[in-house]
Parts: sequence; C-alpha cells; structure tokens
Amino acid sequence: KLTGGDEMNAKIPNELSGNLGITYYIGGFTSCGSWWGSEDAVCRYSKLYFPIDGEMEIEIDGKAYIGKPGDLYLIPEGGKHSFRLTKKQKLKKYWFHFSLFPVDLKGAFERFEAPFCVKVEDVEKITQCFKDVEKFAEDRSFASKAMLHSRIFELLSVYFEQAEKKGVTFRVNEDAMPSLSFVAQYMNDNMQKNITLEELAILANLHPNYLIRSFKNQFGETPLKYLNNLRLEKIVSLLCGTDLPFRGIMK
Repeated sequence: KLTGGDEMNAKIPNELSGNLGITYYIGGFTSCGSWWGSEDAVCRYSKLYFPIDGEMEIEIDGKAYIGKPGDLYLIPEGGKHSFRLTKKQKLKKYWFHFSLFPVDLKGAFERFEAPFCVKVEDVEKITQCFKDVEKFAEDRSFASKAMLHSRIFELLSVYFEQAEKKGVTFRVNEDAMPSLSFVAQYMNDNMQKNITLEELAILANLHPNYLIRSFKNQFGETPLKYLNNLRLEKIVSLLCGTDLPFRGIMK
C-alpha cells in the first residue's frame, strides 16, 4: 500500500519540499489505437507518461526512446516531443498533465542533462499511484484534492530521486513572475461554463490585455485558446476512455 506525505517529503529535494505547488489539468488511463500520435508537439504544461502494456516511440527534444512498462516519462512544459505506436501497434498507459511551480523544469532540462525517462523499481506501487490520481481527480472535495496532490508529489518524488542520482538538481525560481496557474486551474474546473476573458481578468486582478500577455508568456497561448484546447483534450479523453455517444459527451 502507498505511504502518504511523510515518505514523499523524505524523498523530494530539501530545498523544494516546503515551496512546491501543483496544478493538475487532465489525465487518465488510455488504451491507444493507431490514431494515437503527434509530431513536434510543444507542451503547454508538463506531462507524466507511464506505459503498463505494449510499447511507444517517443522523442523529446531530440532524444529518442522506446517506451516500455516500467518507464516513467517526464516531459517538461515547453519541450518539443513526438510520439507514436511501435510496429506492435499496442500501448496502454497512464498519463496526466500538470504544472509544477515555482520550479523551472524547462530551464533545468536545458542546463543539465536531465533524464526524460527513469526506470521505476516498484511498478505495482506506481501503477496504484496513477490509479489514485485518476480517482481523486474526479472528486472535487477538499480531501480528494489534497490526496490528489499527495499522489502527484509521490510520483514526482520517484523522478526527482532518480534524477538526483545523475547529478541533476531542481531549484526554486524565486525571481519568477507570479504564477497564473490558478487561472488555468479555474478554467480546468469550469470548462463546461461560458468563461469570458473579463471574468478571468477579474479573477487574476489584472487588466485583460496584461492577463493575455502574462498568460501567454507562461503557457504559450492566450487564456481563451488554452480553454478551447482543454475542452478538446477532454472530449478526446472521453471518446477514448468511455462508451458515451458523441452527443452525450458534447453536452
């Protein structure tokens, strides 16, 4: 059985453990078909991939991998990557999209030879952790959100631990501009509503034009384009992971 925050805090780098924040966007379990794949995609957020069956070809910032069960992939926001099935045409994986702040993941990968993939020792434990992330993400209660963040931290702690063994240290960027992750989280939690730019500007206490510039600097696109992409990703996730008819999903 997974341990809670005490084990996670023991593994995560000391300089980060009291300062990290997480925004979870979307995730789940997917049995990938021939439709799955993309070329030179650029993340608007960070991603964790964990194959449990089959294989995938994945290239991250020019580094090529064959993803197999037991591999944990971290793709930092801003990282260019391509992915597809291998000739075996079979892949089942857990995954989710998130932001980790105020850690400069993209900068760390640029400055150091940080591994995009680490091998996990306890596959069953990590699989259960991803299942918990999926379960707690569906519940909007405070307790479930706390457990969701705890499980994400535990998964990241596995990655941090393996990366530190290779001499990579992730540090807090104290000079970074205030994060707008709470605006992204608001859109994620309310994507079914008719959200306006003015509403987001009030939420962020910023002028709409300044919000657009600041949000684009952090996430690579304007708030409303980001919202539309969230909705599209949710639709694709439901189409791939449920038996709901298309008309029911669009509602």
